[in-house]
Amino acid sequence: MNYLLNNNYITKNNKNFIKYGIEVFILNNLSIMSILLVSFVTNKIIIGISFIINFIVIRTNLGGFHCKKPLNCILMFPLLYFNLIYIFKAVHIDILILFSLIILNFMLFLKPIKNNCYLKEYDYIRCKNFLNIILIFY
Repeated sequence: MNYLLNNNYITKNNKNFIKYGIEVFILNNLSIMSILLVSFVTNKIIIGISFIINFIVIRTNLGGFHCKKPLNCILMFPLLYFNLIYIFKAVHIDILILFSLIILNFMLFLKPIKNNCYLKEYDYIRCKNFLNIILIFY
């Protein structure tokens, strides 16, 4: 941050904004790397990549739970994935597919979560439509 500020790449007004963006970038990459590590260890790399893509797309457009501390988020994300892998082993694939189809049908009627922040109506409708298209595609 000091380098960017001293070389006039950013202004003092933008310092906190840029710092937040860098922190989010690092935390998101740590979460993704943790999933890839668990995928590699469990030999489920394709499932891991699919999980990351699906989770990010749905989470970005639907909203959801936010951990209060970044460390909790970094720990919860691979734990969620590891539980998914465990469910894949414990449940017959036909039951899992049926359960997934039922959930996808419910999700068509859900609305994006506003996460206690102001969300413009246009963005809200755009997120809802995007989510519906993804779910229909599934």
